[in-house]
Amino acid sequence: MKIADSANSPRTRALLIAAAWSTVITADPALGQLGVRPGVGAALHLELARPDFDEPGLFPGLRGAWTADATAVVPAGDRVSAFARVGLSRASVEGVPSSTTLSHPRVGIVVEGASWLLVEVHTDLPWMQELGERRYATTVGSVADYERLERYRQDAWSLGGSLTPWTELSGGLVVSGRLAWTITSSTPTLDREIFLAYAGSLRFPVGATEWDASISAIALLSEEGLSFNERTIHFASLSVAAVEAPARPELFIRAPVDTNLDPVLNWVLGVRVYLGG
Repeated sequence: MKIADSANSPRTRALLIAAAWSTVITADPALGQLGVRPGVGAALHLELARPDFDEPGLFPGLRGAWTADATAVVPAGDRVSAFARVGLSRASVEGVPSSTTLSHPRVGIVVEGASWLLVEVHTDLPWMQELGERRYATTVGSVADYERLERYRQDAWSLGGSLTPWTELSGGLVVSGRLAWTITSSTPTLDREIFLAYAGSLRFPVGATEWDASISAIALLSEEGLSFNERTIHFASLSVAAVEAPARPELFIRAPVDTNLDPVLNWVLGVRVYLGG
C-alpha cells in the first residue's frame, strides 16, 4: 500500500506546509511559544493532539494518528526564558506496520521586549529520528503537529521568530496579534523555503475558565507558480483552560476555514497541561 507523499506536487506540499502552521496562535497571547512565560520559574508543558483526516485523502487505510509535544522552560533573566522542545508523531495504517517519528528538537528564547510585546527566536536542529521501517508518521506530524512543519522535514534545519503584541481591556478581555516567520534549509542541497504567518486572537474569562478564539493564516512566500489562494490558508481555533485547576488543563480544537485543505485535514483536537512556572 502506497502512502501519499507530501512532496508529490508544489500545491500538495504547500497545503501540508499551511496545515502545520495552524499552531501557537491559540495559546495565551501573553505567553509566547506554547505558553512560555518570560522570566518566571522552570516549567514543563505537555500536549497531546489527535488529527482527523479525510478518507482516503493522503492516508488511505489510516486507523489512527496522534502527536505529542513536550517543552522544558528555564528562566534566563527577569524578562527572558529559554526553552527546548521535542515532538512525537505516531500513526497506523491498515495492512502495514505502524510508524513513529521523533521530531527535530527546537531550542529558543522568549523575551518580554515591552509590557505589551513578546519577541521570540528559535532554531530546529536537524536530528529527526524515524523509528521503524515505515515513514508515514513523518507526514502525519507535518500536517497535524502543534508547532511547525519544519520539525518533521527530513534533512533540514530552520530558523524562525515572532512578534506578539497584546493588550488587556476592561473585563479581562485580552486582544493580541502575531506575526511570525520561518526559513528552512535542506542540509544536502541548501534549498530554502520561506513562510510568513499572522493571526488575531481574543481571550476572555468565563467563571473559573479562560476562553481563546482566533483566526490565523500562513503564506508560503518562496514557492513559484502558486496563486494567492494556493499560497495562503486560514484556520479558526478555540480553546478553554481551567485556570484555577492544578496544571491548568486546556482543551483546544482548530480547523481550516477555507477549502484548500478539504482533501487533507478536517480538524485537530487536543489537550495541554502546564506544570510549574
